[in-house]
Formats: sequence, C-alpha cells, structure tokens
Amino acid sequence: FLQDVFCNRMSEFEKQKFEIEELILLLEPYTEGEMSFLLNAKENVDIVHDRLIAFDMEDASKKEYFPLVAIITLQMVVEKIKKRQGIAKELIIDEALDFLQDEKFGDFIAYLYRTFRKKEGSITLAAQNILFLKNMPPRIKDSIIINCATKIILDHSEHRQNLPEIQAVLSITDEELYMIESLQRTKQWREFFIKMANDAFIFRNEVSEFASVAFDSRQATVVRLKQLFQETGSTYSAIHSFIEERREKYG
Repeated sequence: FLQDVFCNRMSEFEKQKFEIEELILLLEPYTEGEMSFLLNAKENVDIVHDRLIAFDMEDASKKEYFPLVAIITLQMVVEKIKKRQGIAKELIIDEALDFLQDEKFGDFIAYLYRTFRKKEGSITLAAQNILFLKNMPPRIKDSIIINCATKIILDHSEHRQNLPEIQAVLSITDEELYMIESLQRTKQWREFFIKMANDAFIFRNEVSEFASVAFDSRQATVVRLKQLFQETGSTYSAIHSFIEERREKYG
C-alpha cells in the first residue's frame, strides 16, 4: 500500500515537474528570446489615473505577437473602465479594421459597446472605409451599428462608387446621401457630414497653421519634423521652424 502511495506521489511530482518545464519552455521566447523586449518591465506600470493614453500598435500589428500585445492593451482598457467610475471616458480606436479583422477582438469591441455607456464612457471607431463592416460577423456588426448614435463621414468625391453601399450599411437616407455627395474641401478647410441620431448636418472645419502641421500625416512633413525635433529637442519649436521654412519657400 505504502509503495502504491509513494508511486502515485512520485507520478504527481513528475507530472508537475513536466508541466513546469513545459511552461518554462513556452515562456522562454518572452524571457530570454527574441520577444524578451515585450515583457521586460521591472515593475508594474499603473496608467489608471493618466488622463491621456495612446497605444501605438502600428509596428505590433505586423508581428506574430500582435494578439498578445492587443490582449494586454485591451485588458488595461478594461481595468481603467472598472476603476475610474463616475468619470467620463473616451476610447478611440484608429484604423479599427486591424482589430475587427480578428473575430476575438471584434467580439471584445462589441462587448465594450454594450457595457461602456454604463460606465460613463463612449467609443469612437475610425476607419478609411466603413464598408469593412459588411464582412463582420452579424453580432459584431449589429452591436456597433445599433450602439453608434453618431456617424461622421468625410469627403468621398474620389470614391463615389462606394456611396450606395455606405448608404445601405449605415441606413443613410437619399437626402443625407445627397449631403455627403455635396461635401467640398480646399487647402484651408474641409467639410464633413455628421449624423446624430436622426439629425444630419454639414460642418466646415478649418484649423490653425500650427495644428495643420502638427496633424499632417504626409511622409515629407513627418520626416522633416523629426529632423527639426532632433535639432531643437522640442516638438513646439520643431513645428514653428517647419512653418517658417514653408513661408520662406512659398512666400
């Protein structure tokens, strides 16, 4: 009997030992391997009380470990939602298609839409083309469209062929479609269509020269701003230097 007990104990020990060794092997890429830089913090980082947090996912989205980064990021968002009660919160997901292409993340965002409002929060999804919703699973698409009371559409003059589909996906009326087709823009300003519940409007947005440069995504501007930042050590000074260069060049 004692021999049987001893053998069983040894069997459990060997099994636990094997599971620990297996876990160590699985974690090795994140502790000593090529992805050790991902989980290399010496202490926990508390971002719950920070007013503005930006996660740059562009590089990670092209890597095989993107699901891990996304899960960690979204878990931080959930923790902030739970702990910051009674305070208005805004979650903005730019290029949302990168997330919604994966059904697991799509389900999570649909969950946020259903629960975020109860926590004094709102969600904004930004995408180059709203038609990505067509191929989403019905539960994700319906959750987003039903809970999204405000829709903003920019100039579609170069993509008029997509307007009928956009009209169908977002339940846009013929009159509202005409408003979207009438949108105009210049170098100084651009118009945009906004629908809030059943009310639709066209607004014109014109920003300062400083803001125009700060939010310019064209590669030439971004590269030059980085060079000026390295020279001045200040984003503010870099933008002003860029503006002065442009004025001297174009008058």
